[in-house]
Amino acid sequence: MVMLVQLGGRERTALEYASLLSKAGFRLTQVVPTDSAASIVEAVAA
Repeated sequence: MVMLVQLGGRERTALEYASLLSKAGFRLTQVVPTDSAASIVEAVAA
């Protein structure tokens, strides 16, 4: 919550993460849902 409120963070879609990761030299491999509100974003070096 602190990230969202104080630092301007936001939720992103898998496509948005793929784009951000690509710009940083990574490739999105999968997004793993969990039993909580968070998901695991998996990426590898491109």
